[in-house]
Amino acid sequence: MLEIVGIVLVVQGIGGFINNWVGGGPSWFLVNYVPALEGWEMPVSVVIALVGAALAARGERARKQRAARD
Repeated sequence: MLEIVGIVLVVQGIGGFINNWVGGGPSWFLVNYVPALEGWEMPVSVVIALVGAALAARGERARKQRAARD
């Protein structure tokens, strides 16, 4: 489950970054719909992608540890 959440966050972060880098516009990236992040979309997108990558890696590591015990 942690891997799935991580992958979704990576997609949201990278997609949000690219969307704002090329000029924004309508999209489904959540960072564009949070008014408190106005002006901070690109740095927040990078942070979201990094957190997602860390969660996905942690989930993968935990899955491998469980498989090794079984």
